[in-house]
Amino acid sequence: MHSTEYGRSGNVHHDGGDSARIREIEREGCEYADKVIAVSGRLCDEVKMYTHNLRMVYNGVQLHHFEGFINPGDVKTKYGIGPLQPMVLFVGRLALQKGPDILIDALPGILGAKQDAVVVLVGEGHMRGELEGRVQQMGIGHAVRFVGSKTGQELRDFYKAADCVVVPSRNEPFGIVVLEAWACAKPVVVTNCGGPGEFVRHEDDGFHVFPEAASVAWGVSQVFGDFDRARGMGERGRARCAEEFSWDHIAWQTENIYYEA
Repeated sequence: MHSTEYGRSGNVHHDGGDSARIREIEREGCEYADKVIAVSGRLCDEVKMYTHNLRMVYNGVQLHHFEGFINPGDVKTKYGIGPLQPMVLFVGRLALQKGPDILIDALPGILGAKQDAVVVLVGEGHMRGELEGRVQQMGIGHAVRFVGSKTGQELRDFYKAADCVVVPSRNEPFGIVVLEAWACAKPVVVTNCGGPGEFVRHEDDGFHVFPEAASVAWGVSQVFGDFDRARGMGERGRARCAEEFSWDHIAWQTENIYYEA
């Protein structure tokens, strides 16, 4: 049996002029596949124009990769952030789809709620120069850190040091960042544009917002307004990773789809 998986690597949707080429690859892959696996209901809706042999299986995370404790202050100090300053984390490509500009535009509202908050952007992309210029024009350079791409333990340390992880995407097939944040027991603020809007439970293990600056600022302010509540949200997210989003569970679901044929 031939199967095609969409969104597992997060590379299905691109910015720029590649859209037509990507759609053609998707169409051809669906023609040859007996089953097509998508990583969210939103992605199923996009792919169903090519096939009705669709199944949905979410992505997963390995919790043991995120075990262990660190001193958040050590990570923050390395980037000129005070140990007790609230830290908002963005992880992803600095591209329009991922919405880093929305988070930057939300920062004045976030600072209105927590004047010493700092946004850390982990990732690279074609928007970086534009975003750095916007930060300077807005006069909020003191509250933003562009740290480039990070992987492995260094990336995990950023998650562990954060007080809130934001996924401000305009389009997000799944959102593996959410699971990585939950694996570190961190509360999340996600837009309702794709996978995270499906599986994050609003006001239970995260906050749903619109891909707009004022809405993102509201979500982050909710986290900062009650850290004890936010901590509980992160813990519930971690528990769901162990039960619903382990790769063992994902593999079992995927294997069953192969058995269908």
